[in-house]
Amino acid sequence: MFEWNESFSVDIPLIDQQHKKLFDIGERVYRLIEEDYNNKNFHEIMNLIDELYKYTKYHFEEEEKIMKFYNFPELNIHRHEHNKFIEYLDDIRIGEIAKEEDSALNDLISFIASWIVRHIGSVDVKYKEYIMKKNNRFFDFKS
Repeated sequence: MFEWNESFSVDIPLIDQQHKKLFDIGERVYRLIEEDYNNKNFHEIMNLIDELYKYTKYHFEEEEKIMKFYNFPELNIHRHEHNKFIEYLDDIRIGEIAKEEDSALNDLISFIASWIVRHIGSVDVKYKEYIMKKNNRFFDFKS
C-alpha cells in the first residue's frame, strides 16, 4: 500500500529521505493491520500511528523551512494542507478507536496512504517545479 518510487522524488535529498521514512512507517502500520489484526497488536499499531504523527509534524516543519527559504508563493496554501492533515491525526490520537474496530483501522490507514501519495505526487511537486525554475538547482539541506 505504501510503496515509494522515484516519481515521488522532489529532488531534494533531505525531503526524499523523509518522504521515504513516512512511506516506511505507513507500510509497517498497514502490515500489522493486514497480517494478523488482534487486540494484542492494537497497542503496537497505535504506537506506530503516534510515530507517524510525530514524524509527519517534524517533516512538515522541515519542508516548510525549505519553501520559506526559496520564497515559495504557495507556502501558506501548502501549510494549510499540512495543518489539516495534522488536525486529522490529532483527532485520531485522541479519538476512540475501539480495539475491535479493524475496519476503522483499515479506513484510517487507507486515508493516510491516499493522502500521502496525493500530497507528495501532486502538491509537493509544485514547490519542486518552482524551485527548479527559480534556481535551476537545489541546495543539499541538512536537518
